[in-house]
Amino acid sequence: MYSFKSITTISEWKNVLNNFPNSDVFHSWHYHKEYTNAFGGTPWMLLAIKNEKPVMALTLVRQEIKGTSKLHSSFDLTSVYGYTGMLIKEPTSYASIMEQARNYLKSLNCVSLFARMHPIYNEKFESGSDIHDIGKTIGIRLNPEVNRIDTYRKSTRYDVRKLIKLEPTISFDNSDEAFNEFYNIYTSTMESLGADSFYYFDREFLKNLLHSTEFAAAIGLITLNGITVSAGLFTSRGKTAQYFLGGSLE
Repeated sequence: MYSFKSITTISEWKNVLNNFPNSDVFHSWHYHKEYTNAFGGTPWMLLAIKNEKPVMALTLVRQEIKGTSKLHSSFDLTSVYGYTGMLIKEPTSYASIMEQARNYLKSLNCVSLFARMHPIYNEKFESGSDIHDIGKTIGIRLNPEVNRIDTYRKSTRYDVRKLIKLEPTISFDNSDEAFNEFYNIYTSTMESLGADSFYYFDREFLKNLLHSTEFAAAIGLITLNGITVSAGLFTSRGKTAQYFLGGSLE
C-alpha cells in the first residue's frame, strides 16, 4: 500500500528530487516555475510513499477550474511541455500506483490528470486504457567509443558529412547576442513550418532557462562563412542532455 502527498513548495520539491538521481530538466522546480509563470497554473507534484520512503514522484501543473466554489474548488493536473513522466525508486507497475492514487486525487477534488511519460525512464510501462503511444523519440547513448555517424540512416549520414566538408564553426554561447540569434532563427523556423501558436514559446521564458541553478542550459550555434545558419537551446541535468528547441535558415 502507498500513501500519497502533494508537494507545492520549492524546498520540498528539491528534497524529493534528491531521492531520484535520474531526474531530468523537466522535473525541476525551476522549469515548472518558469513554465507556469509563462502559461499559467502552479507547480504540483504527486508523491507516493511506502515504508516512510518516497518511491514515486510525478511532477505536474495544477490548473484551477473556473466556476467552482472556494470551499469545493476543483482542479485538473497536466504536464509541462517536455518529457516528465514518473520517477520511480523501486520496480512497480504504473497501474498499481495509479489505481491507489486515484482515490487520493478524488479526495482533493482533482477532476482529471494528463501526464507525458519519459521516453527513456518510462519506456517499459505497460500500454493500456490510461497510456497511449503517440510517436517515437530519438535517444542517443553518448558513448565516445561509438562512431555516431555510422548509426544514422543513409540520407542523414550524407547531410552530416556534407556539412563537415563545409567546415562550419560550432559554438556554445549564452550571451544576449547568441540568444537573439537563436530566438530569431527558432521563430523563423516555426513560421516556415506553419506551427501552431502553442509552439511559439515566450522569449523571457526561454531566456530565463539559461540562468537556472538546477540544470545547465546553453545556446548552440552553427556558423558558415560568418553567418549563423542553425541554432538550438540545449539542456542537461544528471545523466541526460536534451535538444530542447531550435531551427535552421532555409
